[in-house]
Amino acid sequence: MVIYIILLSILIITLFFSVKQNNVERFLYLFLVSILVMIAIFRANTVGMDVSNYERIFSRISNQDILTVINNSDGSIIYDVYNKLLSMITTNVQVVTITNSAIIIIANAYFIRKMSKNPLFSLFLYYTLYFYAYNLTAARQSIAISLCLISVCFLFNGKKKSSLLLNILAIGVHNTAIVGLVYQILCRINWTNKKYIFLAIISTIGMTGYSFFIKLFLIIFPRYIMYFNGGQYSISDVGEGKKIFVTFFYLFVLLALFIFYRAPYSTIQIEEKIFSVQISAMIIAVVIGVIFYNNLLISRIEVMFSFYAIVFIPNVYKLISKRLLNNVYSEFILIYFSLPIYIVIFLAQILSNINEIVPYSLFW
Repeated sequence: MVIYIILLSILIITLFFSVKQNNVERFLYLFLVSILVMIAIFRANTVGMDVSNYERIFSRISNQDILTVINNSDGSIIYDVYNKLLSMITTNVQVVTITNSAIIIIANAYFIRKMSKNPLFSLFLYYTLYFYAYNLTAARQSIAISLCLISVCFLFNGKKKSSLLLNILAIGVHNTAIVGLVYQILCRINWTNKKYIFLAIISTIGMTGYSFFIKLFLIIFPRYIMYFNGGQYSISDVGEGKKIFVTFFYLFVLLALFIFYRAPYSTIQIEEKIFSVQISAMIIAVVIGVIFYNNLLISRIEVMFSFYAIVFIPNVYKLISKRLLNNVYSEFILIYFSLPIYIVIFLAQILSNINEIVPYSLFW
């Protein structure tokens, strides 16, 4: 656990340089991303709940020819072929941990840099809100989420075909990424406050049809039956019922936002469009998180939306600080005033050893 506390301390110190984006801030950002990558790629297969499972998948695929891999794929054909290509380079199982970790963290760092008004603070949230730990465990879904996040960046850059292609590739990595197609819609809406309220109502009503959508999902992707009682996992076997407290914190941030923010009638500016999608994503995340706080399968869908918290919260801080004092120090004070909240969230989860990343050990 010592390594995680040390890294937390470093992240807190670097927040002093987070408000202004300059050469020092950019250097610190690259430095911290490098540390996160190193910790992830050099970890043993005991650091992260599913790491040994990914190694078994890699070993099995490495002993099959490419046609057999494709024919035997159970819905994650892109991930399976990717594993086969890796095995052509080396059959050392550590390679899958190295490449998975590098892809996930670098992709997330790219997303943060593109979407956050305070990248260092976003990196701090990525770590303390436990998304980093989630990435160390659920590698396959984390790759899919990263591809969906990059696809949104492509959408805002006008690369609509590339964005859709990335989303389709993500589905081939982890089938829950089919939910990421929602962003293809969210990014095309001119959001207003009334539309946000409508989204919250529709999302809540839509959750009443949960059983129908799950049955439909299981017909298309039957492998996920394991998340239901009688399968490999219990549907409530998350250990993350506690996550509802984090969800309520997201709700508090959303409510604080709407005290200071009124959506424009037309989201023409790119920054407004990006922020509007972040708001809509967090509304969906809160609705799902409150209603299905102890549901394993739905929690894997919810994270597709709640991941936006790491860029949404810094952008809310920036907006509130401008409304209050309109100077750089107000944002700085707001960040450090709220630090205990994030530290408590982080410590609560790491002491519970959610995702089984404690103790940390190297693979050699």
